[in-house]
Amino acid sequence: MTSFRNLSLTWKLTAVIMLTTWVGLLISCAGFIAYESLTFRENATRQVETVANILSENLVAPLIFKVPSDAEEALRALRKEKSIDSAHIYDRSNNLFASYGVDAITAPDFRNTDAPQTILKATTLTYVGPITLNSERLGTMVLVSDLHGLRDRFRLYGIIVIGVLTIAAGFSFICSRSLQAKISDPILSLSKVARLISTTRNFDVRVAVDSQDELGQMTVAFNNMLDTISAQNQTLKDNGKRYKSLVSAMTAMVWTSDSELNFFAPQETWTLFTGQDEPQFRGHGWLNAIHPVDRPQIEPLLHDGVDHHVKQFEIRLWNEPAMDWRWSIFRAVPIFDDENHLKEWVGTVTDVHERRRAEEEIKIMNVELENRVSERTAQLTATNQELEAFTYSVSHDLRSPLRHIVAFGEILQEEYSAQLEPAAKDYLIRMMRDARNMKQLVDDLLNLAKIGAHELIREKIVLPDLIKDIIFDLQPEIGARVVHWQVQPLPAIDGDPGLIRQVFTNLLSNSLKYSRRVNPTVIEIGSFQSDLGERVIFVKDNGVGFSMDHVDRLFRVFNRLHKAADFEGTGVGLATVHRIVTRHGGRIWARAEVGKGATFFVTFAQVDSSPKVEGAIIANPNLVEAQAK
Repeated sequence: MTSFRNLSLTWKLTAVIMLTTWVGLLISCAGFIAYESLTFRENATRQVETVANILSENLVAPLIFKVPSDAEEALRALRKEKSIDSAHIYDRSNNLFASYGVDAITAPDFRNTDAPQTILKATTLTYVGPITLNSERLGTMVLVSDLHGLRDRFRLYGIIVIGVLTIAAGFSFICSRSLQAKISDPILSLSKVARLISTTRNFDVRVAVDSQDELGQMTVAFNNMLDTISAQNQTLKDNGKRYKSLVSAMTAMVWTSDSELNFFAPQETWTLFTGQDEPQFRGHGWLNAIHPVDRPQIEPLLHDGVDHHVKQFEIRLWNEPAMDWRWSIFRAVPIFDDENHLKEWVGTVTDVHERRRAEEEIKIMNVELENRVSERTAQLTATNQELEAFTYSVSHDLRSPLRHIVAFGEILQEEYSAQLEPAAKDYLIRMMRDARNMKQLVDDLLNLAKIGAHELIREKIVLPDLIKDIIFDLQPEIGARVVHWQVQPLPAIDGDPGLIRQVFTNLLSNSLKYSRRVNPTVIEIGSFQSDLGERVIFVKDNGVGFSMDHVDRLFRVFNRLHKAADFEGTGVGLATVHRIVTRHGGRIWARAEVGKGATFFVTFAQVDSSPKVEGAIIANPNLVEAQAK
């Protein structure tokens, strides 16, 4: 027999509904019968007591006059009371006086009672009560009532209950079959769709929603779950297609294996490269395609424990189309499950044979290049030595005649000035000026040449102190001019002290020179942090400025933006500054406007980011000297 647990949902719901109906009816019928039984007994007791009271009044006279026949005549009236089976009258002496029905009851406890009482048993109801007159006991009455009517009534009730239960069972079965369908059909639909999905793997089917109750909400949730699974399946399919396309597009081979590095699935790219078909590479047969010398690199993976790191080896792998061993990168990636157990391996093999050959060729070329560099270095060293000798020769051979020209010119000017005509004096002055300019130009060129060969000496330079010293040294150029030096907080610089001093000497000297026509002259030295994070130092003046159209010529040798007649100079100073700044890993640029001054900006590779605070300086013959001290 099928247990209730294994019954279908339809029969379970039907059984539950019918059982609930039956239990309810049984409880109702039991309560009704109990009520009827109690009511019947109470009614029977009242009826017997009523009959006893009437008989007591009719039996007083026969007992007083001792006429039993009259008493029996009164008892015969009980024939109309079908519920009374027998009646017995006893006199004062407890002797049977008269009776009706069955044999008299002679039990003394029935005859000696002083108060009425009823004795209720399963099938009989007995009444025992005194017959009195003016509180005087004349005798005793005993009435016995048979409760067969109660049994008949119970039998009728049983028949009715059985009939009601039978009819109710039929109706409850019909109703339960109808009602359970409202509940079970959606659940059965869910079950049917679930079985269909489990067998066909078709996640596109859906369950119809017929209600908005909990079952309807569960159906909506089930459909939403199917939508999610369907979308995930589509994503997996797309990823699978993308993976296959990616594998096809890759120049590298792709392989998979189990946790023990056994090839068990078709490896198309491996077969195309190595020529091994599935029977040959299955298990550990794929190791035969690796050069015997390189196999020891990979074999530890077959025995040793594995961590989560990607394994990579450079090996030689047999290439069937080329019929040769080719250098390849063998990569193995371990895949772990949720419990951190090694599940499988995936990997790639990339042909790097051409790269390896190119690297060998590059090594050979590097050796050749190193040899050439050594040769060129030796040549460059010899050239530099020749250049230094030439520079020394120029310095000696040009300076000496220029000194002679200037010296002899000064002698002529001092001793023979009175004898010279005005034109001759003018020629002499021009000759001496050009000789001095020539000497300065030679010195500037020599300084420019020495910068490239000069070995940098790195020291920490406190820029405010350096600026103060340079301003003091420039005092002879200032003369009686009023110059306002505005020195802002400046950083410290890590550089060559001599070269850095030359940079700012040239920049400040240029500012003085090109602002001599402006009174008062204002020269500002400061710094700021650029958007690139550089500490920029600037020198700004209110001089004649220049046109930005020609700014690209500013730092070239012999390129000047002003006429020599207006401002003296050789055109080498800013080129020297540019070379020094470049050697220190920095850069220099300028912004200007004609008639509104110029600003030069300088950066260095190593600058202290915290500026040193320095107050403003107003230069005049007395103040500058005091500040320098």
